[in-house]
Amino acid sequence: MKHILNGQEISPKDYTNIGLVIDYGDPMIMVAVNVDTITFVGKAVDIIDEHFENIGAQEGLPYDFELTNGRILNYFVDFVDGMTVEEDEFSATQYKCKIKRRYSNEIFKTQADGLTFENLASNGVSFSSTAVQTPYVIIKNNQLEQGISLSITLYVMSDALYTAIKDTVFMVQEFVQAVDPSPAHLIGAIAKLVAQIAYTVALIIAIIKLAQQLRELLLPKIRYYYANSLRDLIRLGCHYLGYELQSTLLDSRRFDFVLPVPLTKEKENIFDILENDLNFAFNKPYPTASDTIRTLGEAIESVLTTYNAKMLVYQDATSGNKIVRIERRDFVFNTFTSGITTALSIQGTRRNGYQLNTNEMYKRQYVKYLTDPTDIHTFNDFDVNDCEDSTEPIAVVNKDLVSIKGFNEVMIPFALGSRKMNLNWVENRLQDLFGFIDSVINALGGSSNLVQNINNRIGVLQISEQFFTQTKLLFLVGDGSIRKQPANYKDLIGAREIETLFHDIDFIGNNCFKVLEASDCNISDDQFYALQYSNYAPINGQNCELLRVEYLDDKNLAKITFKEPSNWAFNLQKKLIN
Repeated sequence: MKHILNGQEISPKDYTNIGLVIDYGDPMIMVAVNVDTITFVGKAVDIIDEHFENIGAQEGLPYDFELTNGRILNYFVDFVDGMTVEEDEFSATQYKCKIKRRYSNEIFKTQADGLTFENLASNGVSFSSTAVQTPYVIIKNNQLEQGISLSITLYVMSDALYTAIKDTVFMVQEFVQAVDPSPAHLIGAIAKLVAQIAYTVALIIAIIKLAQQLRELLLPKIRYYYANSLRDLIRLGCHYLGYELQSTLLDSRRFDFVLPVPLTKEKENIFDILENDLNFAFNKPYPTASDTIRTLGEAIESVLTTYNAKMLVYQDATSGNKIVRIERRDFVFNTFTSGITTALSIQGTRRNGYQLNTNEMYKRQYVKYLTDPTDIHTFNDFDVNDCEDSTEPIAVVNKDLVSIKGFNEVMIPFALGSRKMNLNWVENRLQDLFGFIDSVINALGGSSNLVQNINNRIGVLQISEQFFTQTKLLFLVGDGSIRKQPANYKDLIGAREIETLFHDIDFIGNNCFKVLEASDCNISDDQFYALQYSNYAPINGQNCELLRVEYLDDKNLAKITFKEPSNWAFNLQKKLIN
């Protein structure tokens, strides 16, 4: 392995101990060197000093590893992350620095965590091109009480308006009679008339608004909010940073849409007073600072949590493209057919050794959507928003000796949007009334279909307040720009479905292994590089999940930590609590 610092070959301290590693943990790491700190001596010190003089320590220095087969690993020296300057035993200066992989999970995550969707939009990223609109209605939880209160208020104010109009007529008559008398009498009559007219106009405006509110309660208008798919939000963000998103997981969840929280626009003129207050809410086709996912990094993290996924960032060796790969944690990237023969004996003891993955066992698992105190509909379906399981023994000899512990909590960072499944009591009464009106008009030769205005409300999103506080996740279907959730959306995006599709693989009955750390084994360069695209490989005749591979390319020696299939959890079952 050659070490090339800023285009010049060097020999860092202890370079013979530097090898390669693939780590399938979290985050998953492609082919990398097995150290994160390098001590630079001799010629490398001169190169670094020159860099400090010309550029400064704030900018890293390219550091490449050229492998025996000609492949290049692109790193850089990070001078701002804990660099120390020391002297060796001969009083020569040496720099001890962190090195980091270019185009890696760490670098990408740092960029994504600091990139808001507002920033993307302000820099020309068009979220409108991928956004859809979803219809919604406001169904308050106290319709009856508010309806009665508004009706009484409306009656009282209508009666007051009637009286005010009579008083206005009287004032006009008094004004006409006051045209000829003294100026003082005339001025007083004008003042009383103007005041009475202003009072009457104010009453009319108040009554109009009350009537609008009563209509909104009885038959809320269908309005529209923007929504964007999780896949497109992440894809556009990755593209802005120069990466290509690849994800069979997100492709399969292309109907999962994010509904950002509503915002308020300013009322611009006095004529807006006559509008219903509910006309002043809107949302953007991307999340803002008010949402639960404000940045690209938070959007990706929501996918990793909800869908039990891992992210892999790398540069494709063939195309040179920078790739962000997001898949369920057990996704097999490629088929690796070459078997690996390992010597499983631990040197010195000559005994086969392994551990059971008991640390991955949990007693209770809880998958849960957020609830929204401003939207009562997010509390309606406990069995859809929450999913709870317990790991229980099938047969027990001594109950007090059973040891199952651990808590696996999956907090989905969204509230689940509620679909309007049927008409409520107010709408059913109005449907009867509109049906009667339709029949009369159509019998007289007209054309009326007011009932359809009622039926069109089924299937839309229902919220209890215009302004909700938790970003929603919706399952929207259709091909047009306006989409709704299907009648069976709970079976497609409910907490139980999310658990079944993505988290059931973590139940220890489906996830019991022996964890083995192999002694030195011989593999070729091609075998090692094939492993970076597969987190499974056949080892000693069994298909094993790889955890970590350390490799010395100049010796063709590797140490592989892996999970071998086992059945030690055969006496455990998953009990569905809800």
